[in-house]
Amino acid sequence: MVLVLVVVAVLVEVVVLVALVMVLVLVVVAVLVVANEVVNGSS
Repeated sequence: MVLVLVVVAVLVEVVVLVALVMVLVLVVVAVLVVANEVVNGSS
């Protein structure tokens, strides 16, 4: 049972890390798109 709990905990941590990375990537892409629009708009 202990091994099962450890495996489940590791899987949950991996899923959370992947989700955080995806969110960070989406935020970076959104910032780049907004910055690009602002630059194109100002120029």
